[in-house]
Amino acid sequence: LVLPNTANDFISEEEQVANAIAHNAAAVCIRPIQNGWLTDPWCSGDLMKALEERRMPVLAADGQVSIGDVVTLAENYPQLPIILADNNYRDQRIIAPLMKQFKNVYLSTGLRYNSHMGLEHLAETCSIERILFGSGWPQTEASASITYITYADLSDDEKAMIGSGNIKRLIEAIVK
Repeated sequence: LVLPNTANDFISEEEQVANAIAHNAAAVCIRPIQNGWLTDPWCSGDLMKALEERRMPVLAADGQVSIGDVVTLAENYPQLPIILADNNYRDQRIIAPLMKQFKNVYLSTGLRYNSHMGLEHLAETCSIERILFGSGWPQTEASASITYITYADLSDDEKAMIGSGNIKRLIEAIVK
């Protein structure tokens, strides 16, 4: 979890990112709604710049980060990997055009994301390289998420990319 130090009540943004990297974090979570801050550059710009400089993926969970917030971040920090998580099948109408517009937006699958032919659609219209396996844990065990990918009309190589290849690539891109 990272947050802007705009109230001078936390360690600096650079220290937060450095600590995450020192502890081998593969991504950081943001919760602007719960923690009372905005994604606008005047409020969280220092934090987002620090994350973008290090290419640290940011987990943006539905209910914690609005789609409007994701757009603000994607527009202002084009080298910042933003991972949508905990989305449901109805979000496909928003996720597909969002991922087409912003090349730094990724989707993590999970229990709630089970759009009929959704993976196939995103693979065709956006990029298989921006779809990541999400288990749905701790809300549920991973069987449904694994089954969704297993039975998708995708090649074995594409399934392997979703299963682990894409997240490995994002982790390797983090500037240590």
